[in-house]
Amino acid sequence: MIKKWSLLKTLLSILSWLLFLWYGGATTIFSPGDIFIITANANPDMIEFVSRVDMNSGTIIRFSDDSRTSTWTWRATEWYITFTSNTNIPKGTIIRMSWLHTTTQTVFPTWFGTITKNNTFDLSTAGESILVYQGTPYTQISPTFLYWLG
Repeated sequence: MIKKWSLLKTLLSILSWLLFLWYGGATTIFSPGDIFIITANANPDMIEFVSRVDMNSGTIIRFSDDSRTSTWTWRATEWYITFTSNTNIPKGTIIRMSWLHTTTQTVFPTWFGTITKNNTFDLSTAGESILVYQGTPYTQISPTFLYWLG
């Protein structure tokens, strides 16, 4: 009887651990309006954004100053940055990404995430827009657009 109980406890522990990895460790898939920009600055390049839902570690969000053509293809003349969360971030938390036009981009608070940059991300002082989306840049036909500022 004791061996059966011990085996059952072990199986339940393994099942609990697998469920945590499956559901607790998944990245956040956002819906339009879940992310919004509260500050955008061109000199120096800086974006502050907030999520309306909790964000899991490993979540990827892209910010682009590119635009799409009338046939909904990327112009591919401008660039994007990718924010990847390093930790779980509660909804309503302000995340600041700054010095985006340089080689030393920063996230504040620093432990929240990392930024990777494709070529030159440089916001203009006039006539600029910022697209926030999830999906593969420039190759996905229909990325999930989360927010647009422009």
